[in-house]
Amino acid sequence: MHKVLKFLILSSIFYNFAAGALGPIYAIFVTEIGGGVFIASSAWAIYAAFVGILILIFGRFEDRLNKKHVFIVGRLVNTIGIIGYLFVSSPVQLFVVQGILGIATAMMNPTFEALYSRGLRRGHEAFEWSMWEGSIFIVFAVASVIGGTVASIFGFKALFLVMAVASSVSLVTATLLLQKGLWEELHKIRLGRLGARKT
Repeated sequence: MHKVLKFLILSSIFYNFAAGALGPIYAIFVTEIGGGVFIASSAWAIYAAFVGILILIFGRFEDRLNKKHVFIVGRLVNTIGIIGYLFVSSPVQLFVVQGILGIATAMMNPTFEALYSRGLRRGHEAFEWSMWEGSIFIVFAVASVIGGTVASIFGFKALFLVMAVASSVSLVTATLLLQKGLWEELHKIRLGRLGARKT
């Protein structure tokens, strides 16, 4: 597995930890800020609508841009959104945060998959995709338990701080993709000049 994939998976682990820590208890948090079932579903709808619409727009232009830079900016916007949870005290504020997170996801997803696809070794595509997919659900499982434990003992503010730290680490690890020579080496491997390395 090439270092590009390792860096992307590492960044993804911390990103998905931040997302998975809140997911199962999201509705409980909504009730704490005065919302209910409708507010919880509306907040999710806002996030999904932002992603669904903007991903089509961003995807159209991202092929003309530096995908590494767009991906890193997306991670930054996501971190800002996660930190925003610390200041949410009403449904309207929650809607704003969900919109920010939707923008971040729309920026990150096309570039992540484009960058990950570049790093795949011929003949190992299914396995290397499964490494990423598997890591998502393993991290979700761990994050769900940790998130529920932190929120039940220390409250949601403490949970959001943990999520913010995880998202910040995800951002920092994403910058590893900017290492000089990393993509040049990968390009040579894809051309068969160096051959596929097993790690």
